[in-house]
Amino acid sequence: MSIAKFASVLRAAEAVDLDMTVERTTLGIAADADVVGFLPVEAYLAMWERLMRRHQNPALPMLVARVPVETHGLIGFLAITSQTLGESLERAIRFQRLWGSLDQWSLPECLGDRVGLGWRSSGPDSRLGVRAAAEYAAASMWVGLQAVVGTTLLARQIAFSHAIPTDVTAHAAVFGVAPKFGAGRTSIEFDRTVLDVPLPKAIPQLSSYLERQCVTLLTPSPSPSPTVIRAKTVLREAMLHGVKPSATLLAKQLNMSHRTLLRRLADEGQTYRGTLNETRQDLLRADRGEIHVTTTQQAALLGFSSVSAFHRARRRWAGGDGQP
Repeated sequence: MSIAKFASVLRAAEAVDLDMTVERTTLGIAADADVVGFLPVEAYLAMWERLMRRHQNPALPMLVARVPVETHGLIGFLAITSQTLGESLERAIRFQRLWGSLDQWSLPECLGDRVGLGWRSSGPDSRLGVRAAAEYAAASMWVGLQAVVGTTLLARQIAFSHAIPTDVTAHAAVFGVAPKFGAGRTSIEFDRTVLDVPLPKAIPQLSSYLERQCVTLLTPSPSPSPTVIRAKTVLREAMLHGVKPSATLLAKQLNMSHRTLLRRLADEGQTYRGTLNETRQDLLRADRGEIHVTTTQQAALLGFSSVSAFHRARRRWAGGDGQP
């Protein structure tokens, strides 16, 4: 499970004034921690179980689900910039593996005048953490769909396979209907026509670019992978998730010491700085002429400390003309 997934839940809980100090310590995720990497799915389910037992609030998954779509990183931005809700939903589900193996939404299934989304849980419904994770998944999906559309949607049916909690007032408030519990599966159903609704923040060129980056991140690297190739993959993922790249972070994600990283790069005729700059140039080339973002946004995406540092690097790469 992506550490970014853990981090988004913790930040959302803190946004509703819940103290996540114990959880952050248990998981080793500091408030300013880099969110690149993965933890076991079991750790995610155990986190939900601890949260539910500690706070004794059946509405907790509903409260935590009310977060901006942007907090879901690359997938969130891809969803926002798609042209229609149907396209947004299809892409979010197709690339859900970037979050890890727990997320198991099925692609939209046509049910007459309705569309159904099914969720496959990663454990028995008798387990509290599994139930909470399923409720959070459904609530965050529904909140996200309404956020990208920019208006309230009407759910035709919300169903959960587990037993009803002691209080479902918050559930009804989030979904707009009272969910059905003890159903055959966890699912969301809504009007089929909603799939054709145009999105207010659609940017086709940016969306296509982000989709290609998702494809790249899900494409297995050759095995065995040279250190430079593996390093560029990790650096690209970090920058696309808004994480400032560093040799320390890179070594950690490659499961080696800082010294070993530098030695292996040197063995392949490369340095950390050279690998970072080549990755930046690759991203900048892919960006040029396809997406319309400000220079400040480009500098931030590529991990530069300032716009002036970004300009200096571009001049250096191009021998003075400013193009990579």
